[in-house]
Amino acid sequence: MAERDRAPFLSERDAEDAASSVGTGAIAIIRCPAGLVLHLRDDDPRISNPGTWSLFGGASDSGESPRQTIARELEEELGITPEVGPAIGRVVDREGDRRLLWLFEVETTVFPEQMTLLEGQAVDAFDIESALGLDLAPLARRVLGASGLGAETAKNSGAHDAA
Repeated sequence: MAERDRAPFLSERDAEDAASSVGTGAIAIIRCPAGLVLHLRDDDPRISNPGTWSLFGGASDSGESPRQTIARELEEELGITPEVGPAIGRVVDREGDRRLLWLFEVETTVFPEQMTLLEGQAVDAFDIESALGLDLAPLARRVLGASGLGAETAKNSGAHDAA
């Protein structure tokens, strides 16, 4: 069984929606010493969920594994090359482009102000409660709400408040 087939679906609905998904990709919950790293999407009406905070990731290139996809996306979007472990879940971006996405958790020692943001308006780190208080893209809200990061991430005193 391939790694991609072992990652559980985030919800039963994601398992059902996978049959009608359009394309594949990968997203990451990125944690740094300051908290969860999110980016403010461009305010461009041609993209899904413009002007909202979101996770990093994107579409897979032809022949690319989900792990290769997220590694490439993080380098392209943030200029970081963290170690990427196995996928922790699968989710369908039903509010966006309907891709089946593999979800990864990524740890980095790099702070947002040290990252090179190449896509979006801003990058910052938040504790989970503050992140859930932001204007999040629907997919990011679903993933973070179901992630179980609450207590561990919220203890991180270096994270920003959403105010």
